[in-house]
Amino acid sequence: MNKLLMALMLCASMMLPGQDNPPEGMDTLSFPLMTFGCIFPANYDGETDEERAKREAEAEAEQRESDKKTEQEWKALFSEKGLALTWPEGSSVVSRREGLTVYLRVTNTPDNLVKIVKYFNGCANENVQYLIECDVRLVGAGREALKAVGFESSSHVADAAALFKKLLDRDDVDLIDASHVVVRPGEEYVTKAVTEYIYPTDYDLAIESPVSTNSQSSASADSLHSQNCVLSAVDPTMFTMREVGAIVDITPTLTSDSRLIDLALNVQFVADPIWKDYGVTAPPAAPSRYDLPMEQPFFPVRSVDVRTTVKPGRTAVFVGGGLSQKESGKKALLVFVTLNLVSADM
Repeated sequence: MNKLLMALMLCASMMLPGQDNPPEGMDTLSFPLMTFGCIFPANYDGETDEERAKREAEAEAEQRESDKKTEQEWKALFSEKGLALTWPEGSSVVSRREGLTVYLRVTNTPDNLVKIVKYFNGCANENVQYLIECDVRLVGAGREALKAVGFESSSHVADAAALFKKLLDRDDVDLIDASHVVVRPGEEYVTKAVTEYIYPTDYDLAIESPVSTNSQSSASADSLHSQNCVLSAVDPTMFTMREVGAIVDITPTLTSDSRLIDLALNVQFVADPIWKDYGVTAPPAAPSRYDLPMEQPFFPVRSVDVRTTVKPGRTAVFVGGGLSQKESGKKALLVFVTLNLVSADM
């Protein structure tokens, strides 16, 4: 058997070597087709020699008919798939059962067998179902820490996994969040490490005056300063919620050949809100002046929004802007993403 064919045999996950002695210039390879759960052998105890000879002759005739049909069907299939095979004298395509497994046994020249091996390897790859393992880590690192490990925001990173390890070895680097999940290709995955801030969006002002008592919305607050009235209360009437912390939204899909992963990634790091007071002060006509606060939050956000292609097993790093830190100044948000293919039994 030539070296090319031997190499292909080692790579073909669906292939077993044949057992026949092929004609000169040919080889025989076996490809598993199906496996039986359990087989109970027939009991021929007490069979006479004449009965045995008759049974074996019938079995041989049946096998010849089966081989003829198998050869016609598989040659037609190989032709339909565009393999452009030749079938010289002595070549054959038969099916044989060994133990619990039925094998397709093909005898042909090495060049033709190479084409058949590639075909069955392609069928094996098409039948493999994959899941995608996602590992996402958010890191806050200052300028000094990044310079110490040889990284700047515009740097090309040859080994992002090594960069991540170097950064975590430093005391001045923060691991903000880390998440790990296994998803089907094309499924969206969202992970959060957040605090929910619930705050009012609308206020009602309860107002008393010497003439009447009514309720006015916050939109009329400017006119209160010219009225002879007393503000008695500010009541919040509508609320909303904003998540503060790390939010990761990731959707990985496989390319058509299942060799690469297309990645859609959105990462947000929402900082604690900064509050601004839009309230009013009781007018001079009131018995005493006092403030009625109506606060609204501002949420600082740093984000990464990426559409890219990643090789399975490699770690990629993305930079998402600065993070405000009271003690250590500005820190950059770095997003490390590692994607792996995991085979699944479907």
